[in-house]
Amino acid sequence: MTEMTLEKRVETLEAKVTVIGTGFNTILTELAGIGEAEKAEKKHPSWDAGKIKWENAEGSAGPYKRSEDINNLDFKAMVKDLASHNGKLSRAGVFYWLFRNGSTVGRKKRRS
Repeated sequence: MTEMTLEKRVETLEAKVTVIGTGFNTILTELAGIGEAEKAEKKHPSWDAGKIKWENAEGSAGPYKRSEDINNLDFKAMVKDLASHNGKLSRAGVFYWLFRNGSTVGRKKRRS
């Protein structure tokens, strides 16, 4: 094998390694992005309480709001989030809880 042929083969292999390295870095970046999206979803669930229909109610601990807006996607996401937190959670200064029937949610401003 001549020196020129060997040099050309080395250049070709170096180019291929560069392409593979770039592809590998792209894959790692995309995987990291997926992980970050999952973390963001865990920190900020995809439901908006303002898009849910709430009704005033009175309980043994005083007034609160309740919802059974079962056809609302935000309500469904909220119920799923509550279920993953044992039926209770606080968000933006409001305490939310899931009633035993699993289809009614209550909310009340947290005490300062």
